[in-house]
Amino acid sequence: MKKYLFCLLGTCFIGVANGAENFTVMGQVCEQVAVTSDNSGEVIVRCPASAELLQKRDGVANSMFLSIAPSDEMLQDTENIYVNIVPNECGPDTIGYRVLVKNPVIDGEQMYANGFCE
Repeated sequence: MKKYLFCLLGTCFIGVANGAENFTVMGQVCEQVAVTSDNSGEVIVRCPASAELLQKRDGVANSMFLSIAPSDEMLQDTENIYVNIVPNECGPDTIGYRVLVKNPVIDGEQMYANGFCE
C-alpha cells in the first residue's frame, strides 16, 4: 500500500493508492469511478462532500480534467464531489488534483475544474 502525505498552506492531504478502488483525498475516503487506459495512473474519484472539498468545488475553475472527461452522471450528481487525480502533474513525485466545479460548462473550451498540486 502506497501512502502519500501532502501539505499546502498549512493543510495536509493524504492520498492512498492501495491497488483497490478507494483513495483518500483531503481526509475523505473516495471511490474510484474512472481510470485511464494508458497506464498513466490518472483516475477520477467520487468523494463525499467535506468543507475542504466544497471550498475547492466552489472555487474558480482554472483547468479541465485531462484524459478522462466527466460523464453525465458526474455532472448531474449534486451530493458528491468528483476529483481527477493526476500522478506527476506538476513534476516528479507530485499529485495533481482537479476538482469538478459546481455547475460546470463542458464545451471543450471553458475551464471546469479547480486544479492544484501537491
